[in-house]
Amino acid sequence: MDSSSVAPVFPASSRLPIVTRALFCTGARSVNLNQVVKADAQGRIRNDTTRRKILDAAGELIAELGWSGVTTRRIAERAGINNALIHYYFGTKDALLIEAASTMFAEEFEGPMTRMGTAPTFAEALRAYIDYLRAIEDHGPGVTVSVEALLRGLRDDSVRAWIEGILGGARQLLEQLVIAAQSREELPVDLDPAGAAVVLAALLDGLVLYRLIDPDLDLDAVESSLLGMMAASSKGTK
Repeated sequence: MDSSSVAPVFPASSRLPIVTRALFCTGARSVNLNQVVKADAQGRIRNDTTRRKILDAAGELIAELGWSGVTTRRIAERAGINNALIHYYFGTKDALLIEAASTMFAEEFEGPMTRMGTAPTFAEALRAYIDYLRAIEDHGPGVTVSVEALLRGLRDDSVRAWIEGILGGARQLLEQLVIAAQSREELPVDLDPAGAAVVLAALLDGLVLYRLIDPDLDLDAVESSLLGMMAASSKGTK
């Protein structure tokens, strides 16, 4: 048999890009590479879309059912995909749930964290977070997913490790805000930035929980009290 007429056989699970497979197919000398590249791009878009549908479905179900109530069957039904695709894209259900929670957490808190980090004063940074709490109902399930992840982290080491990284990043941001406020004489210079960041993080996380439980929480009073305490502490810097 003339070997030049035999195209290589790729296993069904092959993840080689379509372009690569086409170039290795010796029998495909007349292949239209423009068409191949276009097909490859469309395939990647489909893959990204499917992957995102799975992540969204998993996140929604965590918020609705709790971490332990989510099954791959329910995720597949919500996403409208074959159950096998969950294992193809994520390997295990646990890996999927952590990535879904991480994705939703990042998207949920990116806005308020950015506004806090770019605020011109410490008071404005606090106001930015209170404003986020005022409109918390307008956001997706990311906040509820975060709370579920915290609870799961008490029993699951892999989730705990992820949560520790998230909390560590938040404390670093708050520590930088405290240091910047000290340089502007908005906070006492003898205040320990790292310790203050831990207290602030616990305070802000607690306000999220209070707001979720009590939609009528008086956030105007909360804002006034926070700014009042900050103003009182800053008198020692003058």
